[in-house]
Amino acid sequence: MSIFAPMFLDKFFLFLLLIVFVSGLGQDLLPKNKKSKWGFVNQQGEWVIKPKFSEVKPFSEGLSCVRKKNKWGYINKEGRRIIPFIYSDARSFINGLAPVRSLTLLPGDTRANHNQYKWGFIDTGGRLIIPFLFKSVQDFDSLGRSLVSLYGMKDGEQFWINRDGKAISPPFLQKEEKEGKIKLINERKDGRKVFKYIYPNGTQITKWYLNDFSLEDTLIKVWLPSDLENDTLPAQAFGGNAKRKLCAILNTEGEEVSDWYSEIETFRFGYAPVRKNHKYGFIDSTYNLIVLPKYREVSYLSDSIYKGQLDYGKTALLSYKGDELSLFAYDFIPFSAGLFSGVHEIKSKYRSEKKYAVFDKTGKQRTGWYDKIHTPSNDVFRVEDVRFSIHKSKTTYCTQYNYVRLASGELVSDWRNVTKTTWKATREQRDSVLTYLLLQNANILLDKDFFQNVFIQEFELNKNELIFSGGNFHNAMALVSKTTGKEEHKNRNGIVFQNEQKRFGYINWYGRLVVPYKYEQASAFRMGYAIVGNGEKYGVINQKGKQILPYKFNLLGAYGDGLIPYLSNKNKWGYITLKGATKIKPIYDEAYPFLYGFAPIRLGNRWGVINTRGDEVLEIKYRKAPKILSTTEVEVLESGTGYRAVKIR
Repeated sequence: MSIFAPMFLDKFFLFLLLIVFVSGLGQDLLPKNKKSKWGFVNQQGEWVIKPKFSEVKPFSEGLSCVRKKNKWGYINKEGRRIIPFIYSDARSFINGLAPVRSLTLLPGDTRANHNQYKWGFIDTGGRLIIPFLFKSVQDFDSLGRSLVSLYGMKDGEQFWINRDGKAISPPFLQKEEKEGKIKLINERKDGRKVFKYIYPNGTQITKWYLNDFSLEDTLIKVWLPSDLENDTLPAQAFGGNAKRKLCAILNTEGEEVSDWYSEIETFRFGYAPVRKNHKYGFIDSTYNLIVLPKYREVSYLSDSIYKGQLDYGKTALLSYKGDELSLFAYDFIPFSAGLFSGVHEIKSKYRSEKKYAVFDKTGKQRTGWYDKIHTPSNDVFRVEDVRFSIHKSKTTYCTQYNYVRLASGELVSDWRNVTKTTWKATREQRDSVLTYLLLQNANILLDKDFFQNVFIQEFELNKNELIFSGGNFHNAMALVSKTTGKEEHKNRNGIVFQNEQKRFGYINWYGRLVVPYKYEQASAFRMGYAIVGNGEKYGVINQKGKQILPYKFNLLGAYGDGLIPYLSNKNKWGYITLKGATKIKPIYDEAYPFLYGFAPIRLGNRWGVINTRGDEVLEIKYRKAPKILSTTEVEVLESGTGYRAVKIR
């Protein structure tokens, strides 16, 4: 071996030792405490920086902020001071900047003017990059933003600054980040919340608005306060406490695409009513004002029709574009599908009354003016009006009814008197009043549903008064009445009924009386037949007035599917044929007419459904009468479920 080998080996081991030492210096240093003092050790637990500091923070970007007594400064990994101990608080470096707090009260401040220690930012060379201004700060994030607050701001209020110390957002209390946008939330002086959107870099997208809104919506209505009497320029939302408000439409980019109004109502078919200077007009889908504001009020009725009040008592029907469609009336209200009821008010020192006429959605008046117009049936209106007659120089007034065709507005028939039946009943008798209108004595209860669904007769019931003003057309026939001029009193089960004596008959579609006035009780036609009564018993007639079943039944219901409900002497319901033969025995407490081959029936307080053979096809368990929908379905009401359709066999 050469004599130079030992010398070479010594230098080699020395080189390895140096590599280990240098690599040890490059390893993370860990804070460690000894006798209430802090220093740093390497990964092997060996002291690299002796414990001589009151507090230390982990190294970040080559520096650690450490405290001696009450002052903070920064050292490097060799323990050498890099930035002097001149701060009352300090944090680690992140992205080249570190938050530090002033050691002394800043000159020029007073106690009243927030005489406080404040935060700023330094770079790794110890230069003050952002002055001492802030009550609180957060580290700069990857976008170069820091959340800061100032003395004098509301609790929790903060804003973003950039690395130059410049504010890049307005102050806010809360923020919500979603899909590349940030919604800011703050409060006005009056405590109301305000909302706006910015991009993450602080660029403003919208102004502050009073309502919470999402820029994902297609049309966005936003509100600002206004200090002005008339609706012109808005006031800034974040300042002031104005009670008035204005609104505008934003697009999804946050741009105001409409003018400012006191109100922008719902867009329908691309148009919307707007209010400006206390008057309403209309804008289109491009937000241009196409009808200048001139209406005191605009209200949506139905079927794309509005009403606009030009002045008190002067109202017209308007299209969805704001075009005037009708003559002016006192008011308009929805009537039925595609129709509206115009109201005309007559006021004087002698009388005050309202008249009604029907208008269609084109604004055309379809009827004359009457005291009352009933919902149309088969394109015919039943109307009521106070009319007068002169007999022997004496003028009398009474309410009469007639029929008006929807297509022409012409009267169909003669005017006939509206009749009223009144009574006095004790509290115990009150529930049985309708029963004794049809029956002398009975232990059953006939309510208003019975008259609508079983003994079909239209009337109005008002406390102790029953009003008949004609029936609607069923099977092209309508039930009408004629008074005899005589008063009639009937005492049934202790209840005295009083009315002007009347008899019932039927008119056809053309208004001609085809079944004469000769029935004391009568129902509407159903499937070609009607129930009539002579005051004691009931029978059946056809549309020519021919008696099909004689007056021998206590009470009958409407005809359907070849069968008629009848009331037995034992106050039970069954079904008979048009020949009077019993088809289904009277065992039910209530029975409805057949429809689509089925009929609802009641036993006790529960309902079910039977077919024309009397078979139970739907279990008797329901609280309400099922409604027959088709040959396979009925609608039932179930506890906890509500109404639903079920199949029947």
